[in-house]
Amino acid sequence: MSKRVRLTASGSLGSDLTTISIFKNSVTASNLLTASITASELNTGILLDVEDNVFTFIARADDGRCLNHTGSVVVQSAGNTRFFAVFSDGQGTVQINAPTATTPTTSSVEQAVNFNVHSLFTIEATATYPITFDGWFGVASGSAASPTALSTSSVISITQNTFTGSDDNFYAYFS
Repeated sequence: MSKRVRLTASGSLGSDLTTISIFKNSVTASNLLTASITASELNTGILLDVEDNVFTFIARADDGRCLNHTGSVVVQSAGNTRFFAVFSDGQGTVQINAPTATTPTTSSVEQAVNFNVHSLFTIEATATYPITFDGWFGVASGSAASPTALSTSSVISITQNTFTGSDDNFYAYFS
């Protein structure tokens, strides 16, 4: 699962500073989150999606030395929002029951849920006889990954901290 954070500048960034790069954990190419952020963008704040276990952010000047200035970057949660995708992986239907209900579909539905506002995200799968519902999975059937059932209940309610290993993709399997 990932989280969304807002980074904003606190204090003066230096008059000779044009752009900065933002890194997570340490200054390495693999940890670069974004580059060429202007001082004015950082003053108003930028949104980044990062892994749940990232707590350290480093702002590094791309040019200029920030002479005689110090500042810091403030990190704020952007609202505990998860972005869900729900798929029918066979001959049944899927729908979202809460927080915003959708009509049943044989394809897919998506919804962003801010858990500061809503406590549950509820989805439902429905099979029509003679088809049966097999369960909710985190990968599409036939994908390279080995599917492991997340739940065998046709209706599941998801909180901010449940089903976090699914990458917020839910596939209803039918047979």
